[in-house]
Amino acid sequence: MRRNDGTQDAHIKQDLIEQLYKLTNGRPHALTRQLAHLTGHADQTIRKIHSQTGEFFGIRPLKLGGRLLWPLAEIAILLSSSNQAASHSQKKSRRSNSFSRQQTVPEANSGLRSPLTDVAGEGL
Repeated sequence: MRRNDGTQDAHIKQDLIEQLYKLTNGRPHALTRQLAHLTGHADQTIRKIHSQTGEFFGIRPLKLGGRLLWPLAEIAILLSSSNQAASHSQKKSRRSNSFSRQQTVPEANSGLRSPLTDVAGEGL
């Protein structure tokens, strides 16, 4: 097993921030549509969550001219933590995959009738 130290995490976050700067043309903040693209959410979902809670996954935006500007450093932290969580859940799902394959499918004729059949079992 490889040991993960803080310097490696810092290097990954720095690379991620550099990629985000390229996405935003060198600006230190992302627009809502850019954040939506990065996180896989719809723009309106982010706006709605922000209007209800004042944040989106712990990130508080700056408001400028009716726009929400999301700080890249905090987006990088969110994305790096979600990547770590995703890789962890993939490892867990590989372990539990054998169990999910063993689950049985109910029989086609289990004695349950459709609500569209009458008492004799014929269709209405």
